[in-house]
Amino acid sequence: MRKKVWGVLFVCTTTRAVYLDVAEDYGTESILHCIRRLMADRGEVRCIISDPGTQLKGASRELQEYREGWSESELVRFGALNGLDWEFTMPASPHQNGVTEIMVKLVKGVMSALTEAIGTTVLFLNELFTVLKEVGNIVNERPIGLKPNLQTDPQFLSPNSLLLGRCSDRVNSGPFQRKNMFLTSPDSDRTRFLLVQKITSQFWQVWTRTYFPTLLRRQKWHFKERNLCVGDVCVLKDPNALRGEWRLCRVKEIYPDSNMLVRNVSVTVPPPALLDGSCEYKKGVVMNDLKRHVSNLIVIVPSKEYGHGGEC
Repeated sequence: MRKKVWGVLFVCTTTRAVYLDVAEDYGTESILHCIRRLMADRGEVRCIISDPGTQLKGASRELQEYREGWSESELVRFGALNGLDWEFTMPASPHQNGVTEIMVKLVKGVMSALTEAIGTTVLFLNELFTVLKEVGNIVNERPIGLKPNLQTDPQFLSPNSLLLGRCSDRVNSGPFQRKNMFLTSPDSDRTRFLLVQKITSQFWQVWTRTYFPTLLRRQKWHFKERNLCVGDVCVLKDPNALRGEWRLCRVKEIYPDSNMLVRNVSVTVPPPALLDGSCEYKKGVVMNDLKRHVSNLIVIVPSKEYGHGGEC
């Protein structure tokens, strides 16, 4: 039996981490179930900001009704002493919740581009849950800063670093398919599993093409910007990177043109991540020097702020 379901996306306003879930229908009860699963996975939620949808208003009203008539001891016991504040933006004003809207736009746009990979295939609910969790993990692996460790090569800080609270926050991303494991039956569990991983891998390919340009500021050459400097820590756009791998590099040498504008640089970059998902930079690993155009680099830590004092 086929059934239409809805994807639900939560965004943390502090860490910019996302949480993806599935609502079985567009009703208040489904939203409440999603919120309870969010709390079970991520902890207590104090405030929710959303657009003024009728089903969301209904969920807020029911949560308030649940708290009416409770004694203070019951509120403490259920962890609801402060309650859950639900704020609604103005109608037709999505910019008031821009943190969520931009992620909804990016994720929804990339998911829409995956129709070629899915085709006419209908995913089971279990498979859809896996796809959304894999997609959420990929989105939460995007770099938002640099880990404060000057003794090693740069490793980026991601929302997953804050959510998981450990040094190695990457998950094994395959490859999952092996020649001796290939099954011809389209309905086998192994084939369906590989289909889910194929959809996830294609999401990564489209996601990097969609998300990377949003990090670039389009000045249209009307404003003079800072040149890249020796020692700058950057995110490298690498079409050959494994799924979920954001490669960081450090500018080693710059090549100014006749106008003293840096358009090409040489960067030092660690080798690609191992197939087992390891992202540890071990001693003795040979670093690679690559020459790249500045359009393939996003500065996340300028050299002077990072303590290298590189020259521009």
